[in-house]
Amino acid sequence: SSGINAEYGQCLRIFTTLDRIDQSEKLYAESVISPLVDKLINKAALSELGLRGVYQSVLDSLPPATTLVLSLTTPRKDNELRSFEFMGNAVFPVIVSKICVNIPSIFAAGNPRHFQQAYKDTIWF
Repeated sequence: SSGINAEYGQCLRIFTTLDRIDQSEKLYAESVISPLVDKLINKAALSELGLRGVYQSVLDSLPPATTLVLSLTTPRKDNELRSFEFMGNAVFPVIVSKICVNIPSIFAAGNPRHFQQAYKDTIWF
């Protein structure tokens, strides 16, 4: 485990040295987060689990996928990798995009009760 941490840390330091932090966050979003979120946020999952269940599945699935990069890039005084912002630049934008693209029906205001419940569930998330 510490060997993997060292390897990932080295890769992130290379991205930092090359001034390509944005590229590393984009690569992480496209190769790790997007495929994961596609499996979780879709019409079938919405029908089966409901919106809150979809959101809960995202919350349950993200920690295993993000623990390593977040632990390596946590802002600390002694951490040279603190300039990365994976949650804000890679994770959150993908989640928002997949919600908008894969389950846009949650934004339909035609049924006020359904819309209000979707709003409450989204605020909870």
